[in-house]
Amino acid sequence: MQRREKYFSFVECLKSEAKPGIYRERKGEMERCNSKCFDGVEIHGAHGYLIDQFLKDKVNDRSDQYGGSPENRCRFSFEIVAAERVGIRLSPFAEYPESEDSNPSVLGLYLVESLNKDDGNEAIAENQADLIAYGHLFLANPDLPKRFKINDPLNQYNRETFYISDPVVGYTDYPFLESAA
Repeated sequence: MQRREKYFSFVECLKSEAKPGIYRERKGEMERCNSKCFDGVEIHGAHGYLIDQFLKDKVNDRSDQYGGSPENRCRFSFEIVAAERVGIRLSPFAEYPESEDSNPSVLGLYLVESLNKDDGNEAIAENQADLIAYGHLFLANPDLPKRFKINDPLNQYNRETFYISDPVVGYTDYPFLESAA
């Protein structure tokens, strides 16, 4: 029996000068989708794919404007979704092949607050969207639109209570604004 050696290619860090080409490619793809009557495009920014690798501090060891702080690590994803009618799939808590973060709560909260609240409100105000999805934030804040409107603090969700069958704990026990005081 012959033994097979496994060979892995060496992955180089994406150079800053290569990013405009990636943006052009993605923009072209989005334009083609939109010309075929798609309502929008969702970019996969999770599960170890390119955007996820920028987001997670266990794989992003860059020392330029795309590395270090959550703000810098999120910069690439914000630049990608800046195009019209583009959504992004994010999973800050997912740990795919070496793509994980030392503090996914901070990363996820920064992403949600930066992308969803401001861009979501703006998209609705400018009649650019029929739907903005807030997922976990809505689970923990049954009055989320009101909280956004008056810029009130958000309840923190408890991931351990997601997808459990307890009718009292989790989905139904988060306080409304009136009872949160």
